[in-house]
Amino acid sequence: MQIFTFIFAAFPVLALAAIGDTCTHSLGTGTCKLTTSCAGYTVSGACPNDPSNVKCCTIKSCSTSAGTGTCKNTSTACSGTYYSGACPGDSSIQCCVAGSTPPPSGNTGAAVLAAAKTQTGVPYSWGGGNCNGKSLGIEQGANTVGFDCSGLTQYAVCQATGKSVVIPRTTRGQYAVGKRIPLAQRQIGDLIYYATGGDCSCSNGYCAALYHTAIWAGNNQMFEAQKTGTTLGLHTYRTGTDICPYVIRHW
Repeated sequence: MQIFTFIFAAFPVLALAAIGDTCTHSLGTGTCKLTTSCAGYTVSGACPNDPSNVKCCTIKSCSTSAGTGTCKNTSTACSGTYYSGACPGDSSIQCCVAGSTPPPSGNTGAAVLAAAKTQTGVPYSWGGGNCNGKSLGIEQGANTVGFDCSGLTQYAVCQATGKSVVIPRTTRGQYAVGKRIPLAQRQIGDLIYYATGGDCSCSNGYCAALYHTAIWAGNNQMFEAQKTGTTLGLHTYRTGTDICPYVIRHW
């Protein structure tokens, strides 16, 4: 009689993370869900043993100049408009604001510049200006009616779009919203931004190192409210290490 000896080797059993289990990733925590049933944004690798259609679903609210919304993957449908800079992660995760209207079509870039030029010669005023026009500033601008850099750009975009697009008041908030266009592809009316050391990163709609903005005017010029003691007007386009790699377009 032949005796067969069976040797059973113990192999680790990899348990699947069940749908509904809590998951954690570098951008936060969520729940393992089918990607088709996630109302927020999904991150791969946090439910590592599940099939590819099960990912970590995180629900996070976000706030933009167009209103509040939910962070979603841009590859999924949005019942309104996607806005960049208000959600964690890269540009593949953006703020979906339901029912919001995208910037108007057509060449309103020229209208942005034209609106700004109506303020030629108005004095620079720190903290001055808004969607409706020039105003008294604050601190060193407290006695001057005029615009600072971001007050001017907010005004120009408001006027050019009939106030259908109202961007944040400060430079540090403005760079986080709108359509990002590579600097080399800038067109008249696009907004140029500068940041200390070229650090143009944003988190939750706030870009901490941003300090200046101007409007691209073509012919190596930009229209801007430059600094205290100057008046609004055209200046030679400045490059250098502080310039951000994208301009922002609201048309």
